[in-house]
Amino acid sequence: MVGNEACWAAEDDEVWWWPDPLGQEYWPEGVPREATLEVFVLAFATLSHQICEDANLEAGFQKLAIYVDAQGSPTHVARQLENGQWTSKLGSSEDIRVVAK
Repeated sequence: MVGNEACWAAEDDEVWWWPDPLGQEYWPEGVPREATLEVFVLAFATLSHQICEDANLEAGFQKLAIYVDAQGSPTHVARQLENGQWTSKLGSSEDIRVVAK
């Protein structure tokens, strides 16, 4: 379950994001509670994110990477930092930074 990685990518460290059908976790209002790439794109669109062409660093833009499995279900979300590195959460564990090559 992506949950905490999604909230970390959204810069929300107060609530666990997940589109659970019972509504026990936070999910943006008006966005379907389904674990699909399309729905995750809609959820982050509520924060003014939009689809971009690549992962290259662009001044004035914060990029996210939504990872999916073979069935198209989101498995992880990362956020690009101002220095071009990527940050993510490992579930409820530590946050990490990755230098993209």
